[in-house]
Amino acid sequence: MVVAILRALICGVILIGTFMLLAERAEALEIYSRHPGISTNAHWRDYPTARYGDPSVWPQYNAWVGNEPVYAPTYAGTTYSLPVDSPYYHYAFVPLGNGRYQFQFALNRLQGDQYDKLFIGLNDALGADAPIDSLTAVRINLAGAYIPPRVEAHQRVLIGAGVRWNGRTNWIELNLYEHDFDWCGQINEGNPDGLPAGVCDTDGTYDRRSYFGGEIVEYTVPGNIPYAPLVPKTGWAPYLIDWGPLIRAYSWQRPPASWDEASIVGVYVGIESIGRTYAYVQVRDLMTFGAE
Repeated sequence: MVVAILRALICGVILIGTFMLLAERAEALEIYSRHPGISTNAHWRDYPTARYGDPSVWPQYNAWVGNEPVYAPTYAGTTYSLPVDSPYYHYAFVPLGNGRYQFQFALNRLQGDQYDKLFIGLNDALGADAPIDSLTAVRINLAGAYIPPRVEAHQRVLIGAGVRWNGRTNWIELNLYEHDFDWCGQINEGNPDGLPAGVCDTDGTYDRRSYFGGEIVEYTVPGNIPYAPLVPKTGWAPYLIDWGPLIRAYSWQRPPASWDEASIVGVYVGIESIGRTYAYVQVRDLMTFGAE
């Protein structure tokens, strides 16, 4: 109860600050989301194989459900999408009656399955590349999360950004909710940087780093960053993510010569799971913007 109250107070301050910023500086804001606030249901499912929603609107969103190999020692293998009729997930765009939609999605593996690490999420492929000092506003409701007792399983709910420089996309992710998802000591020798995967930071700057076509750095909130964690079944939590300080704080293996050369190419909210887990997430008002 105390955690929920503290989170509500912190998130309330963030929400008020967001509304004040948007109201007072609306004319000075550069909106990078093509359909801010999830104002269309047009999307790719398993990009680029299927397109859904209003055909007159070029889709901004990707809804992806995939299996990612996770086992030692090399973490090599095939990443592939789950079938459209798979019983292990569900997602939908629900109209809110104000020209916007709520994106809701669930991953249910409680009965067990043949997959490794599953990911489901919504990616906001921005209408224009955003500078790294851009902000993302969003409201998230963790409607449910469960792992059976005495079961070894791991899951997290995250918000992340793809950051591109020198022709390669790297990833920065905030674990807003996690159950035993921070693990260390795993080694991935199959990437061009020779970067260890699953290595935890010793000075607390970040929590974990890995590799998926580019570097991935993960932070778990609250940790050393000023964001409140998601608590299941406690209602909507507003976030205003300031990407620039998080991106600069990490020691990338191949940083750009100047951060002016880097840009945010997408922002995503997702569930990631290993083993018998369940999570149900609702998302509203997703928008990425910056000052002109």
